[in-house]
Amino acid sequence: MNQNLIKAVNVQISDEFDSAFLYLSMSVCCEGQLGLPGFAHWLRNQYEEELSHALRFIDYMQQRMMMPSIRGASIPNKDFGTPEHIFIAVLENEETVTTLIHSLYELAVKEKDYAMQVELQWFITEQVEEEKSASDILERIRMVSGSPDGLLRIDTELAKR
Repeated sequence: MNQNLIKAVNVQISDEFDSAFLYLSMSVCCEGQLGLPGFAHWLRNQYEEELSHALRFIDYMQQRMMMPSIRGASIPNKDFGTPEHIFIAVLENEETVTTLIHSLYELAVKEKDYAMQVELQWFITEQVEEEKSASDILERIRMVSGSPDGLLRIDTELAKR
């Protein structure tokens, strides 16, 4: 791996940790402020998934005999608003991560790092799934807008993840 790619992967590791802590903060909001334990559970799982993505990048770099650079993640701690607002933010975050992964892939192509391109294919596929999942949940939240019973049904479904 050349220096440009090493630097970009290190940035991606930090972005994955930031994404993880965003979801953890949203989970805390859903549990503590909104009383929606199913939403909190789903978001906690997202937190764990994003952590696993960061670790996958770290492991990949170490397999290639590179030293990952890990910086502290920013931890948002705020009221995210309604479940709809939360899932708008979830979808926007996933779209941002997709853009970052695509940029990293473009750099791997430019640098002719074929092994990195193969590794990034997994992330590209993962992001398609992530965006669809967030979009589907957001659409369901919008469908039950104004119906506390509908929101509680979604909460129950999200608890099963």
